[in-house]
Amino acid sequence: MSYIIDAIRTPIAKQNGHFKAILPEILAANCISEIVKRNQISETQIQDLILANAFGTGGNMARNASLRALPNNIIACTTIDSQCSGGLRAIEVASALLTQNNFALAGGLESCSLAPTKFYHASDSRYSGLPYVQAEFSANGATLFKAAENVAKLYDISKTDMQAWMYTSQQRANQAKATISKFILKIEDKTTDQLLKPHLSFADWKNLETPDLIDRTTAAREADAAAILLLSTNSENAMAKITHSFTIGSDPDFAPLGLIKVTETLINQFNLDLQKIDIFEVGDSFAVNALAFSKHFNISRDKINVAGGTLVYGHPYGATGCISLIHMLAILKNGQSGLVLVPGAGGQTTAIQILKY
Repeated sequence: MSYIIDAIRTPIAKQNGHFKAILPEILAANCISEIVKRNQISETQIQDLILANAFGTGGNMARNASLRALPNNIIACTTIDSQCSGGLRAIEVASALLTQNNFALAGGLESCSLAPTKFYHASDSRYSGLPYVQAEFSANGATLFKAAENVAKLYDISKTDMQAWMYTSQQRANQAKATISKFILKIEDKTTDQLLKPHLSFADWKNLETPDLIDRTTAAREADAAAILLLSTNSENAMAKITHSFTIGSDPDFAPLGLIKVTETLINQFNLDLQKIDIFEVGDSFAVNALAFSKHFNISRDKINVAGGTLVYGHPYGATGCISLIHMLAILKNGQSGLVLVPGAGGQTTAIQILKY
């Protein structure tokens, strides 16, 4: 069992925005330095640093960030790629590895602005001579946009309903600014999330639409950010307890359905009662994610993404799961429980349940 002692994130910048020239390792290093300093812990107490990344420059980016942040080089560092769900998966893995009386740092880092141009090798059957934007997530070439469209049709969720959810999310995010701001670390004088549009009307959203069912009016924008949690096996000074976690694979052609499958697994394995969950943070890189979850389990939308979702904050892939959990921490009251779920490309979904102290 592990406890969340502290949490911090950078502001979320749009792709080619405020952080367009800042390495993601530097964003993460700032978070690491701050969280270690304000909790007055030494490197000798930190067992692991596990960070997620999806579009980075490669190598062990967690190690790179650690060496930039801390004076010594003794922490075991690991970088994982679980795409959109990576930030939550990093927390799950770090929590599982923690041993008695130690700390761990976990979360994610991403810069869509600095994502390198990548080519398949000339001997690869997929080689075209042109760079690819996204790696192949499944053997049949399933794309996230197509998977979102498949689920929208399966649950009969209209484009207007998805756009309305995006607008609602924007309003909630604007109302939650003060609450969320307590967890945001200033980076180069920036303290606010760049993609939030406080004066945008529903008509403004509609004016951006295309004929496609899934487009920029129903999907999150690329972004740059880093986010870190401090975990411990000791409950002293804890903000919350991680009570359950699980990661599951599902059909990549219907990737958002991983939200349904992982929740059903939690219900079956841990006797989870959804009606006793106070707030849900559902990773909505696509509006259909949260709406399908609500419809399938008959969960009121009022309990989902209370501070707004990825749709409006932006989607710094590897950091998104950790950011979602931080927003949950900000909104929950003492004694309340929350469930954070984030699906990812290739059909992988991670869920973490917490109890707020």
